[in-house]
Amino acid sequence: PALREPILALLEDRQGNLWTGGCAGLVRLDEQGARFFGTETDLFGGAVRALEEDHDGTIWVGPNAGLYWLKSKLFDYYPVPQEPHLQGIFALHCDTSGSLWIGTELAGLLRLRAGHFDQWLWPRDGLPSNHITAILEDNEGNLWMSSENGIFACSKTELDNYQRGVTPPLRPRRLTPAEGLVTKVCS
Repeated sequence: PALREPILALLEDRQGNLWTGGCAGLVRLDEQGARFFGTETDLFGGAVRALEEDHDGTIWVGPNAGLYWLKSKLFDYYPVPQEPHLQGIFALHCDTSGSLWIGTELAGLLRLRAGHFDQWLWPRDGLPSNHITAILEDNEGNLWMSSENGIFACSKTELDNYQRGVTPPLRPRRLTPAEGLVTKVCS
């Protein structure tokens, strides 16, 4: 039944398994067939919108409520200090240095690095939006993000050097309807 519901996220892990996330939970497809996670117990608290595998092979799940990781063959809740403002995770990206970047519905951009979370917000920190729907990294170390207010990019160095209240707000490069996008909402 879960595969008959809308699929919102896909991931092929390093072992060749296909993971699907959607309105009915999480499914792993492998040589033995399909395994469903969270559908009976409502483990993830709603739709799974983002999936990522980190450099250690850990599978991360971004649902409507919280952050989860595959730990010892079971999914476990990973506490995020920004809750309860963390309404939903829409994007996960593990960068070249091993940090996990998290695009949220209302809590802006988060980074999990060495067990510590950092957060950047609109308008306080200079992001164009707190609703981030996708994250990609280019070859120069820039993070490109889509949002409800266009597409924008910040270098990871710029994010690292930013200090709230000490340095000027971030000035991301932006693509909006003024630069040719059909609409400012990008998902």
